[in-house]
Amino acid sequence: MESATNLKQIVVTFDGTVDAATAGNEEYYSTTAGAIASAALLEDGKTVVLTLDTGVVMENQKAYKISISNVKAGDKVITQKDIAFSPLDNVLPTVTSVKSLGNKAIRVEFSEPVKNVTSSH
Repeated sequence: MESATNLKQIVVTFDGTVDAATAGNEEYYSTTAGAIASAALLEDGKTVVLTLDTGVVMENQKAYKISISNVKAGDKVITQKDIAFSPLDNVLPTVTSVKSLGNKAIRVEFSEPVKNVTSSH
């Protein structure tokens, strides 16, 4: 199952546990949405979050395709071509953490990638 709840990431959910080395390798995924910068296997062992390259943004509710190759799941190798999905971004990003970087700087992390914002204050 593939989904996109924001316009910078694609979530791939496998039906069972997959190998961390192959599932977390962005080279084993391709999409018509654009180039993939990274792939991260979540702690559940079956969900992979693909983050698109900087500057690549999907269009809301547009049809895209994703292909998966050489991802290992036990003694099986998963290869799927042209799986259709459409991103639906209807949730605003939320702040997940704020860290102090010194006297004059803080780092704010959001629930999804956002454009860089600077403050003049």
